[in-house]
Amino acid sequence: MRLAKILRFGIILSIIVLLIGAGPGLAAPASQDPVWVITVPAEGSVVSGEVAIQGTATHPNFASYGILYAAGSHVAADTGWRMDDPIAWDVKSMVVNGVLGTWDTTTVPNGQYVLALVVYEAGNDTPNVHFVNNITVQNEEATPTPEPTIESTPTE
Repeated sequence: MRLAKILRFGIILSIIVLLIGAGPGLAAPASQDPVWVITVPAEGSVVSGEVAIQGTATHPNFASYGILYAAGSHVAADTGWRMDDPIAWDVKSMVVNGVLGTWDTTTVPNGQYVLALVVYEAGNDTPNVHFVNNITVQNEEATPTPEPTIESTPTE
């Protein structure tokens, strides 16, 4: 009985030593690492309906993040970001490999769009930005409902 306890203790101790020795190489990045990226949808994606924008928004001096969209296939100097209708804005919690926001693409015309993830640091007005180009919104067009036809029957 005592030998079994000693063996269990030895195995547990060995596992702990192995895990400590492995260091951070086996762990996910710390949430304080500065990362701002949209992973879904990827550049060139075709989307429709409600789209979960996924990725990571972290920084050691994190203040907030937001997601904007604009019409066009690529970001340019004159890109017209929809500041009046952001996908998400002033989100105060960091996200690591999760949903950053949900874009209801049924509210925009079909066509080409670009996305921007902006991460603000405390005390800095210039955001860190990640762009995703060439997103195609392709929602099904509403099929018109045919008018009902009324057939008349001759009366005798």
